[in-house]
This record gives sequence, C-alpha cells and structure tokens, in this order.
Amino acid sequence: MLLEERFPQIWLPTVAGEDLRQLLWHRCRLVRLRTKLRNQLDAIAKNEGLVGQRAGTQKGRQQLEALPLAGWYQQRRQDLFELLDELEQRIVPLNQAVQQAAAERADTQRLMTHPGVGPVVALGYVLAIGNWQRFPRGQYMASYLGLIPEEDSSSNKRCLGHITKLGNSLVRWLLVQAAVKAAAR
Repeated sequence: MLLEERFPQIWLPTVAGEDLRQLLWHRCRLVRLRTKLRNQLDAIAKNEGLVGQRAGTQKGRQQLEALPLAGWYQQRRQDLFELLDELEQRIVPLNQAVQQAAAERADTQRLMTHPGVGPVVALGYVLAIGNWQRFPRGQYMASYLGLIPEEDSSSNKRCLGHITKLGNSLVRWLLVQAAVKAAAR
C-alpha cells in the first residue's frame, strides 16, 4: 500500500488543539461533579418533602438551606453546598476560556448557529473531528464518534442494538447533551 501510495493519511491533532481538548475534558469532569452534587442536594430536598424546586436554582437553594436538619444530615447538606460553591468558582474561568477559544475560530462560530450548539459543543466537535473532509460520508463520521447502532445480523434478519460507543466519548456526550437541550426547547 505504501509503494502504491494507497495508505490512508492519519490525522493527528495539533499541540494547541490537544491543549484545548484537555481544557474541555477538565471542564466536563467538573460539570459532571457539579451535577452529582446537585442531585445529592435534590435527594435531600425530596426526602424532606420539598418537591418542584431544584437545588441548582436560587429559590430551591434558599428553601433547602432553610430546612431544619439535625446532626450529620445538616453537616452533609452544608458540605455539599460548600463543594458546589467551590466547583462553581472553578468552572467559571473554564467557561470563559472555552468561549474565548470558540470565538477565535471560524468553524466553531459556524457550528454555533445550529440550535443547541454552544461554544463547548462546537469546540469539542471541531477538535475531535479535525478536517471534516477526511470523511467521505456522514456515516463514517458517525461511526468515528461511536454514534451508529451495533449490528447483529444473520441471513435475512437484521438486528440493530445500542450505539457502539467506540470513539470520542467527550464529543459523543456533548452531542447527546446538545440534542437533549434542542429537544427541550
């Protein structure tokens, strides 16, 4: 294949692109931790009879902080709120860095015109895909990201399963989150 020049070209991200990928990974992990903390606070609220308000909202937080809790239950609530506040402070500069990086790139600006696609999704997509022209069809790109269904077929019977999840897990997660947000609108 090398002698006949039929060997496919391998795409590697630039050093700057890899650094931005690490920024996105770090931000994503902190956001997931924040979600876990909020879910724990929501569980405390639900156990105490507060329904309808989320701990991530100002009103929900005020209601949960006003609940009289005893002992370690109170300590747990306080620790969760302190950790949540710390994570919020750490996520803000990461969001700003992602917005700045996305604003500097024309390809991310173009992607952000689509519903549900913000700077995080656009930047993650561009950094994972690289040169989109290396994919002959959209199916190849979907396969690269692990968004195609698993297939277990035999004879005339075609069985499609869950998505393969082989590929960039960060971009796949971001695209699913963008689809959920777009569907909720």
